[in-house]
Amino acid sequence: MSLLCFLWLLWTMRAAPGAGAPDWLPPDLYVRLDPLAAFVLPAAARDFVSTLLPGLGVLLLAVLFGRIFCGYLCPFGATLDLVRFLGAKSKNLDARTRDGNDGRARPWHWGKYLLLIAIVMAAALGVNAVFAASPIPLITRFYATCVFPLVQLAGKQGLDVLRPVADALHLNALAYVQMPVRRFEAIFFTLFFFG
Repeated sequence: MSLLCFLWLLWTMRAAPGAGAPDWLPPDLYVRLDPLAAFVLPAAARDFVSTLLPGLGVLLLAVLFGRIFCGYLCPFGATLDLVRFLGAKSKNLDARTRDGNDGRARPWHWGKYLLLIAIVMAAALGVNAVFAASPIPLITRFYATCVFPLVQLAGKQGLDVLRPVADALHLNALAYVQMPVRRFEAIFFTLFFFG
């Protein structure tokens, strides 16, 4: 459900002001809930950022209840769970068997902690490196630059297929419907990173 909310908010950010999400629901809600951004951005900026207070609340919840944000709210985690679920269904294997997870730590397991230390040290030096590794900006970039353009391309192809049918049925209004397809320079880097 959280992933659907995230995708809807991301989609509404494309709309004209007032046509998207309601005023009480900020379109950058998930960035505000990002614990890493809430901790690192104010440190790097050397300034208090009040809109990031919900992220500190999520950090406190994580201390009390564990990985509640990653497990139930984070769209990155939900995307990974969805990919694992679909992968396990297509191979008829459960995730533990497919991943070879026997409970031992993998050699790269400590890399995430080294990355976290590097980001915190960069923030202490006044450099904002949070958007290079924070899950919310990464998944936002993935959906905005990779997935949404593919959806737009599918919509455009669908319109191209329907146009001859609409012309045969004298539905002239479809001739005026346009589906712009956006392309981004970073799409291949983003796809490589997520691959």
